[in-house]
Amino acid sequence: MNQKNLPARQGKSRAEILDLMKPVSARCDPQQEAQNAALVAFELDAVSEKVSRFGWRDMDPRMKDRLTDDWVDVLREYPIAEVRRGISDCLDLQSRCPTENEVKAAVMKRRRMALERTPAIPEPSEPLAQITDEERAERKRFADQVIKGAGYALNAKKG
Repeated sequence: MNQKNLPARQGKSRAEILDLMKPVSARCDPQQEAQNAALVAFELDAVSEKVSRFGWRDMDPRMKDRLTDDWVDVLREYPIAEVRRGISDCLDLQSRCPTENEVKAAVMKRRRMALERTPAIPEPSEPLAQITDEERAERKRFADQVIKGAGYALNAKKG
């Protein structure tokens, strides 16, 4: 799947990072979205096997499906690379299998840190000062002179 992930280094603008934070459904076609959801389900299976969540190997397949559905419902809108990093962050803090909401919190924390590392969008510059009547008259005189000069040049070319 060709999805861009949040940058680990500086170099992206705040607008580019915000664009990367759009939900998968807004950034990808339905096939890529379904593939991302399947990969989220696979990650649950992998991490559950790794830390033997609730006796994952011995669990009834219907219960596994239910837990997998919960994970997919919560995490399907995040790119799989962010989900994997979120799982890794959770496993660094605890030895048990994280819940889908803990993974989501880890993803959101990384996103918040990515935004904090980028410069804020600059404030719009101050509005231009009002033009006085005197300045307006001076500009009109200058424009008239330019137009006159152009008129002479045009007449000279014709003649």
